Amino acid sequence: AAPAEDYGLSEVGERIGAPARAFKAEMEQRGARLVLTFVPSPEAGPGNPVALGAMLGVPVVGMGVDGLTSHDGSHLSEESAVFWSRRLVDDLRPHLSGGR
Repeated sequence: AAPAEDYGLSEVGERIGAPARAFKAEMEQRGARLVLTFVPSPEAGPGNPVALGAMLGVPVVGMGVDGLTSHDGSHLSEESAVFWSRRLVDDLRPHLSGGR
């Protein structure tokens, strides 16, 4: 499923939205660009990175990676960590200066 299907596009409340917008503004003032990700976990975590990215107008990368496994029910197995990390770098590449 696509990330938006997994997480939905429910609204981000002001408790999260207000500090997130302030953080983005601070990063922009410093000349930085904001990109969000969501580190996979066997158990669903709180938050909605897709909705937060949409609210902030920033990309969300490293999502929608199927078939990951855990070695202890909490952390990715070594193989899955390597696979996800490579996917994250590939997803980040278009958002980096020069696209390298």
